[in-house]
Amino acid sequence: MFSYCKCGCGKEITPKHYHKWYGIPKYIHGHNWVGKKHKDSSKEKVRLSQLGPNNSMYGDKWTEYYNGKVI
Repeated sequence: MFSYCKCGCGKEITPKHYHKWYGIPKYIHGHNWVGKKHKDSSKEKVRLSQLGPNNSMYGDKWTEYYNGKVI
């Protein structure tokens, strides 16, 4: 039994052994985003969420290493 990718590429999705637990996917991996882009407003929200104290590296000091020794 073969399923076809719903993105319109016409490629077959071949069943894998793990599909019996998780089900056969509707798209080949990555095909559901082909030709789509994030909106500018979404990009801006992500950018703002990572500024200042919200950033996981905020306040950390960078140290340069070369062959295991601090420069």
